[in-house]
Amino acid sequence: MLVVAGGEENSSPSISDIIHLLDDYQITVDTIAIGPEADKDLESLTRGTGGQSFYHSGSSSTLDEAFKAFSERNRDPRDALITVFTKSVQLARAQSDTSNVIIDASIGGDTQFLFDYSQGDASIEGTLILPDGTTITKTDSEYVTDTDFSLARITIAGQATAGQWQLNLMNTSPSPQNVTIIVQSRARKDGSGNQVDPIRATATWGKDSVSIMGDTVETNNQTIFVTVSKGYVPVLNAGVTATVSVPGGDIQPFAVNDDGLGADIQKNDGIYSAFLTKFKGEGRYGLSVMVENTGNTAILSPATVLGQGSIIHPDDEQVWSETPAGEFQRVVNGGSFSCEGVFCAVSTYEIRSSKGNINILYDNFVIADLVTTIAGNNLARSKESFTVPGLDIGPHSYFFAIVAIDDSSHRSLVSNIASASMRFIPLPPGISPWTEPPTPTTKLNGDYFLTAPMVRVVHVSKTSIYISWTDPEFSNGIIKYSVQGKIIDKPYNPMFSPSTDFEFHDEVDSLQRTFNVNNLQPSTKYEIQVAAISDVGRSDPAIITQSTDPVTEQDISTPSSLQEIRSDQVSTSTVEIEIPHSSSEFVR
Repeated sequence: MLVVAGGEENSSPSISDIIHLLDDYQITVDTIAIGPEADKDLESLTRGTGGQSFYHSGSSSTLDEAFKAFSERNRDPRDALITVFTKSVQLARAQSDTSNVIIDASIGGDTQFLFDYSQGDASIEGTLILPDGTTITKTDSEYVTDTDFSLARITIAGQATAGQWQLNLMNTSPSPQNVTIIVQSRARKDGSGNQVDPIRATATWGKDSVSIMGDTVETNNQTIFVTVSKGYVPVLNAGVTATVSVPGGDIQPFAVNDDGLGADIQKNDGIYSAFLTKFKGEGRYGLSVMVENTGNTAILSPATVLGQGSIIHPDDEQVWSETPAGEFQRVVNGGSFSCEGVFCAVSTYEIRSSKGNINILYDNFVIADLVTTIAGNNLARSKESFTVPGLDIGPHSYFFAIVAIDDSSHRSLVSNIASASMRFIPLPPGISPWTEPPTPTTKLNGDYFLTAPMVRVVHVSKTSIYISWTDPEFSNGIIKYSVQGKIIDKPYNPMFSPSTDFEFHDEVDSLQRTFNVNNLQPSTKYEIQVAAISDVGRSDPAIITQSTDPVTEQDISTPSSLQEIRSDQVSTSTVEIEIPHSSSEFVR
């Protein structure tokens, strides 16, 4: 059942009269609230029925998303209609608009480009340019206009070609037009006619309502969850951006992450999460999410499970191959929730710790040891650094947690708990500590810092140095890493003078985190530099020095007998002899 309302109840039966019947007859109810005046109890119809609530305000694709969710709920997910792109724009007279849309290799069936407009005549003309340069215009059979409903539809026969499509629109009417663009498609079929698993995204709120009652925080936190997957394999490193419709206007778009921080419980499990921290009074809040991989950073990792993260055992030596996800776009609507009460801005963060007792932070946070308080005037997900002095080294751990406090002294729930083991564990032989990341001194492209990774040596031999590195703190779309090095000392050669030229220089893929530097000289000290390269520039290098292993007595062979010394030429005045070289270039 789909219930659409734009005002309050004014006749019987009321929602409260029939709500008990929904469970009795196992009826799933979806609701659409049109504007801020829709009845505040509308969302109660979806609770417990498995339905979803939507909020439509102004020009958006919410209505289409709501009808799509209603009509395709019981369809096989592999065959569900996927929204690839949405856009709302106002076009003045003779004004044009261009939209670039990615149809990726996992979709392409029943592909449709739709655009509706605010006036009934066919005053919005479209031209669709396919990846191969072919065009579709209003004179082609694929292009259908419905003036009664003020919309046009371009349907692609068969399977749409994977690649970038371009939709150009022109307002030919004398008046401004509000235009909404929607691009949808289904899963592509393989060579045997079977549907492949498409890249799918879903979004939802953590709660269907949020409120503050008096001075006690009850359910005043809200979380956004976005799942991105291809079948059961999570899609990692995708760009996920949420836009929230709030009373009085949209909240500025913000990132939703899968990094194990803040609202995100498990890193790299395909579930991207974020807290909604900016409330703008009572009313309904709607959610629209854009998921994309236009920078080609997303990967499919068979070593991870959706909702669980990595499944690799620390001792597992198997090499798992990660596959680039390719460019794609998805748009999903996360429904709506209702907000009641007066919300205030965060003014302070309070950090407390406990030595050896994690439960005290959950059970009685205010009696745990106070570490510090931090002003709450920074943006969400911004990083603060604080050094905790006076911690004891020993066979124990310290636990840390944070609560937020607003300017009305409301306190949030306790954050996730971070721990630090104070047991001293020396590094295994041959593994060096991480380098300190260099502090960027200049901004790239005028706006963004790009920091180098932290690097360390994992293994050393006479002719190789094996290194590994971490992700940089500020990555800004890394596309590859540069590894280069040079000789800085030859202890066995007192006449050696170091050169400024690099002995080797390699570039590796952005997904790679290790590199084996081969063909080196024994007993030689090298300087190795690792830098990150993105589309905005090159980071300062992380620098590490390491000597290769020395030559041993066993590495140097000697002639087995005097018979190996032979006379090449004999004369009355000279004798020339030849001694075979050992396998090593270093002879003592």
